[in-house]
Amino acid sequence: MTKNQSFLLFWLLIAFSIILKIPVLGLPFTGHFASYQSLNAMMASMIGEAPAEIPGWIFPQTFLLQEGRAGLHLLYYPFASLSAWLGNSVTGWGLDFWGRFQALLYMSLAAYFLWNTLRRTRGERIAVLSATVFLFSPMGLIYGTSFQNEAFAVCTLTLSYFLLEISKRSALGGLLFGLCVVSRLHFLLVFPAFVYLLAGQPSPKKRWMSLGSFSLAFLIPLCLWLALVVYGQNHWGHVESSLLDQTGEGRLFHTMLGTLTYTLRLAKILLFDFLNPLFFLFLILFFFKKRKTSTVTFFILWLAGSVLAALIVPKKVADHPFYLISALPAASVLTGLVLEDLLQSKRGLLKFFIFSFFALNLSLAIVAPILYPSPTESLAIPRLGKKVQTLSSSHDRIIASHGSACDLLYYSHRKGWTFDLMMEERKIEQQKRLLSLQAKGYGKLIAWLEYLRSQGAKYLVLSDAAEFYLRRDFSSYVESRYRNIDQSGNALIFDLTTYE
Repeated sequence: MTKNQSFLLFWLLIAFSIILKIPVLGLPFTGHFASYQSLNAMMASMIGEAPAEIPGWIFPQTFLLQEGRAGLHLLYYPFASLSAWLGNSVTGWGLDFWGRFQALLYMSLAAYFLWNTLRRTRGERIAVLSATVFLFSPMGLIYGTSFQNEAFAVCTLTLSYFLLEISKRSALGGLLFGLCVVSRLHFLLVFPAFVYLLAGQPSPKKRWMSLGSFSLAFLIPLCLWLALVVYGQNHWGHVESSLLDQTGEGRLFHTMLGTLTYTLRLAKILLFDFLNPLFFLFLILFFFKKRKTSTVTFFILWLAGSVLAALIVPKKVADHPFYLISALPAASVLTGLVLEDLLQSKRGLLKFFIFSFFALNLSLAIVAPILYPSPTESLAIPRLGKKVQTLSSSHDRIIASHGSACDLLYYSHRKGWTFDLMMEERKIEQQKRLLSLQAKGYGKLIAWLEYLRSQGAKYLVLSDAAEFYLRRDFSSYVESRYRNIDQSGNALIFDLTTYE
């Protein structure tokens, strides 16, 4: 394959991947991982709305109240939120657009950095094939439009790889990798692969200088973020989520590890969330067919390190498959190495297009319900949120119930709390934060409602009346005490300040 053919094919892949995502741009953050997306949207909003003494661009904040104030979200730095806020500040096109567009942009850039590095080190065929797998895998399609930090993290990860492999700028590569880890901590699992890459330099002096500059530069953003987390947690009490809290909550090596249920769940994730079955088959074939070289070992370490997340934080991976996304670039390359034969034989380009067509359609069949949600379903929550805005003042606090997600709270643009109608059926994890809430009534519908009311909640907003009425004791309690001020379709809004 010539350079011109590679160039043309790559940009055709980028263009087509963008075309597939255009219908999604501007859609509300409901449905697939609505809580993650809504939280990032909240943090973007709060950059411009946070009090001056706690700048939102330094200390991320949400609409979820803690100790009467907007809760600090100190789990990761929300580069996705910052990017969306900047885009919206310049254009005014709204966070629904920019939240999804930033993901599209960062994933496209990640594909470019991966392709541009591989074409210089592995050849044009491998570069194009790897980009195809990367862009058209289920994970590449879904998180290329999701308002989360994943796309930014993958972009800075592949840019770090480009800087280390091509530009030989270890300090800048380390700095970018540090930003990557600050955005998603589990990307730290790729660190050993980068150390292996730098350790491969022939000159001992260059080797140690590169490793030293990479490591020191990597620590700069990481230490800065940890300092902000410690300061925020110790200086203010209104922390909604914190990296320090989660590390002490027993999330590592969960008891589900090794169970049949988890094994089957992981298999499903790898086959249908991470790669599609066709791509995954070729990835498995790599370990049987391809000769392992030092260059290939780097990608194996990258893949293996990333997949370690399935062992270290199995519950996180089971609940949130995107915890494996750091493995996607490496998996794409290893899959591409096996697919290379498609472009080496006669009519290689024709075979490439036929294969890509079937692989893409397989991925789309998997992700279509997530990528292209029903307009009726996706617009219902924003419409209910608008209604809440008309019935309440900007300072009113609300309880928003839409499953366990916080999208309703976000689209109501009111500070308050989420309310899970299924909390009594769920097992409360033995975490310090949840146990402290349990002592205040969390886990019992009536007790928790009254506690939140004592904290200033003025309205109870329910998106699912049918689910509400299934809880007969709770629904009878609420209806006997509080006035229903609006019932539109399947939604209910109760005024908690007045008794019937």
